[in-house]
Parts: sequence; structure tokens; C-alpha cells
Amino acid sequence: MYSSEDLEKLWFLYKLEGQPKNLSIESFCMLQGVSYEAFYNWFSKRKKSIVPVEIVGMPVEQSSEEAVPKEDSPSQAIISKSAIENVVISLENRVEVSKKNLSYQELLLLVEKLEVLC
Repeated sequence: MYSSEDLEKLWFLYKLEGQPKNLSIESFCMLQGVSYEAFYNWFSKRKKSIVPVEIVGMPVEQSSEEAVPKEDSPSQAIISKSAIENVVISLENRVEVSKKNLSYQELLLLVEKLEVLC
């Protein structure tokens, strides 16, 4: 029997490794030696919930208008060229993701990949 934490890690691993290679979740489970039925039962029972997010150390000079730049806006060029120095995301299951020097687009892609855990 697999724990919920084991199956959550499998889902995370699938999103990072299996899905980009266009593997089905069934195939990925077989490759990992996990029963697809066990995974499916876990996946169908898990709750979707809103997880509180705390942003630490957001630059003071950045206004909300700059955070969502309009097309053809000079601030868009500034945001796309600047790097976010350090990002640390701590999940409830004690998984911690730390990345350095991310562009805005790289941060957006990271959040989209981690979204499956929420």
C-alpha cells in the first residue's frame, strides 16, 4: 500500500518528467513500479483546496501596475530583463523548492509546474 505522500511525490515527478515526454500517467506508473489503480484511487479522492501563500521580501519599489505590464509598455522590458534573486517555496508536505536568478517567465513556469501540488 502506498502512502498519500508517496503518491503525491509520484504525481509531482510525473509532471516534471513524464508529462514533458508525452507519457501517459498509466505508463509512468508502470515505469515507476506503482499500481495505476492505487494512483487513480488516490488522485480521485484528493481534495483541491486553497493554500495560503506568503511572499517574503517583495521589492518595495515594484508597484502592482508594474507587476502586470501592459503590452508595448516600457515597464515590460524592465521586468523581462531583471532577475528574481532568490525564490523559496515551502510546501505543506515539507518539500522545499529553492531557485536563484529566475526571470519573470521562469518563475511563472515554475509556479505552473508546482500548481499540481496544491
